[in-house]
Amino acid sequence: MFRKWGWLLGVVVALMLIAPQAWADGTPTPEAEHGHEEGTPEADHDADHEADHGERVPAGDASIRIVSPGDGAVLTENSAIVKVETTNWPLGEGKHWHLYVNGQEQGMSQGSSPSLQARDLMAGANTLEAVMSNVLHQELDAVAKIVVQVDSVTASTAASNTGLIVAVAASAVAVIGGAALLLMRKK
Repeated sequence: MFRKWGWLLGVVVALMLIAPQAWADGTPTPEAEHGHEEGTPEADHDADHEADHGERVPAGDASIRIVSPGDGAVLTENSAIVKVETTNWPLGEGKHWHLYVNGQEQGMSQGSSPSLQARDLMAGANTLEAVMSNVLHQELDAVAKIVVQVDSVTASTAASNTGLIVAVAASAVAVIGGAALLLMRKK
């Protein structure tokens, strides 16, 4: 029986594991602390590093600006795609940028990506800051800063996505359970 339906179980489990990624728009969203799990020695080291990236180095004629969202934008969700443009600083080959939300580093761009997702925005005013960084991970004094408003009614978007994921998982379990019952009845 397992050989007959085992592949279906494998497909359902695989879909459940990748389902949360299916709702993303493909924009890279590195985790806080550059991918290290919170509470680990690596995260503690990164937290110390984030608290002090050292002196910002001169950017020369390089600059960065936040293209979207616009300064003063009113958002309807508790996350936003932050897109930047750089001048005299092509992204890639180690040249990247850091995203700060309300003074806390939230991630860094990967490769030549001009976009990152700001997440966990709070209801009310939120400061988004983009800071250019070099191959040695030194921040440059080229900084762009905007303030966006999050409508308090929609700050629960993350909770609704979690509910959707739970509903999909429950449906998958029900389908598998139903199929198993049908197979058992035939014997």
